[in-house]
Amino acid sequence: MKLADLLRLDRTIKVIGFDDAPFSRKSGSLVSIAGIVCGGTRFEGMVWGQVLRDGLDATDAISGLLLGGKFLPQLHLVLLDGIPSVISFMKRADAALC
Repeated sequence: MKLADLLRLDRTIKVIGFDDAPFSRKSGSLVSIAGIVCGGTRFEGMVWGQVLRDGLDATDAISGLLLGGKFLPQLHLVLLDGIPSVISFMKRADAALC
């Protein structure tokens, strides 16, 4: 169901928000990322992973956390904060759900 329809029907929207944890500034170090899943104001779950500090593997890391998992089919929005290089994630998610 499209997001606009969910809003119009006053249905619960499921969202995952990703953010990075504090990290070392050393080149090549790993950065922990957390994805928090919420439906309305209710906590639904969490995924945890790591990316390279430069973020070049962020698409693969986030995709790996969601693709094949229980949360992706339920999600309506993906929010990103402080994590670069993730634009192609949406194409992968669309392909996985088709």
